Amino acid sequence: MRHLKKGKKISIEMEDWVNKGLGRSNIRLFLYKKDGSESLEKEWFYYFQGYTLKSLAEAVFPWASVTLDRDFYDEWREENETFLDIALRHDDSNSGYADERPNADIIYPYTNESGEVDMYRFELTLNKLGKAFLVLSDFLKKN
Repeated sequence: MRHLKKGKKISIEMEDWVNKGLGRSNIRLFLYKKDGSESLEKEWFYYFQGYTLKSLAEAVFPWASVTLDRDFYDEWREENETFLDIALRHDDSNSGYADERPNADIIYPYTNESGEVDMYRFELTLNKLGKAFLVLSDFLKKN
């Protein structure tokens, strides 16, 4: 949370095993420096049921708002055009041209590995709970 408060970026990468009955995902947490370089800080594995990947990320990181990492997706654009086209087709607010971005609420993978695993990259930003926690934490440090 303090990394975000300093104006830096955090993103997470998640997997959706599309042919499995029980949800599973590696979660990889990336911290970005001011120069834009990223480093993998933590990685762990989850089994889950009853969550979308976005709602799982919101449950794991309740102090964060979770959105697609638009900068990352833009870098992958040429490789994920199929997924981008699918997202644009499902976005009624968009005319569907390939040079446009889908609505931010549309969640789509940036790639698929071996026809089995859809890959997603989300950006975390502080939500009200995260900001409030930092205010409380700073207060408690001073007193």
